[in-house]
Amino acid sequence: MPRNKNRSASDQSQKEAQPRYKWRTVFDASRMAEGMPPDFLVKSLYQEPGLVRHSQLLMASLWLQSQMAGLICLHDDSDLLTRCTIENGRHLPAELGQATLDMLEKWSSETLRREFEMRFRSKLSNQLREDLDWIPIYRDALSHGYVSLMQQVVGSWQQKVFWSPSRSKAREKKLERLFGGPRREGTYIVIDLSRIEFETGIERVCRVMDFIAGELKEMDIPYPVFA
Repeated sequence: MPRNKNRSASDQSQKEAQPRYKWRTVFDASRMAEGMPPDFLVKSLYQEPGLVRHSQLLMASLWLQSQMAGLICLHDDSDLLTRCTIENGRHLPAELGQATLDMLEKWSSETLRREFEMRFRSKLSNQLREDLDWIPIYRDALSHGYVSLMQQVVGSWQQKVFWSPSRSKAREKKLERLFGGPRREGTYIVIDLSRIEFETGIERVCRVMDFIAGELKEMDIPYPVFA
C-alpha cells in the first residue's frame, strides 16, 4: 500500500510538471470578416505598435519635407524673405505656404534633399549629412512600401515595412552606399519600426529641424510660426 501511494504521488507530480498548452487569441480580427469598420481601423492604427510608429515617422518625415522646402524658398527669394519679416509676419505663413507647395509639386524627396544640401552644404555637419541621406529613404519607404496587418501582429516580420524602390542610377548609387553593396534582382529593403529604430528615425528628423530653426533665427523668423 505505501508503495502504491508513493507511485500515485509521483505520477501526480509528473503530471503537474508537464507543460500545459492552450489556445490564445493573438489578435481579434472578427470585425473584419465583412470589411473594415472605420472605428476598428482607427483602433488598429492607434494600438498596433508597428502601425503607430509607421504613421508617426511618416508624418514627421512629411512635416520635415515641408520645412526643408520652405527654408529653400526663403533662401532663394529675398523679396519673399522680406515680406515674411515685415508687418509682424503678416505674409507668413500664407504666402510662404504657396511658394512651398509649388516647390513640393515639382521636386521628389531625393531632389529636395539634394537641393537642400547644395544650398546649406557649408553649414552641415557630417551627422546632418548622414541624417539627410536616410530621411528620404524612410519617407519613400513608408509612403510606397508594403504593409500587412498580419505581418504587424504575428511572425518574424512584426513592426516592419517592405519596400522595393524603382531603379534609377542616382538612387542605386545611394542605396549601394547606405546598405553596403549593390541591390540584387528580386530583393527589397526592410524598414525596421521597432522602438529603438523608430527613435533613431525621430532623432534624425529633429536634428534637421533644429538646424532649420537655427537658420530661421538668423533670418529673424520665429520657428513656431514657420513650422
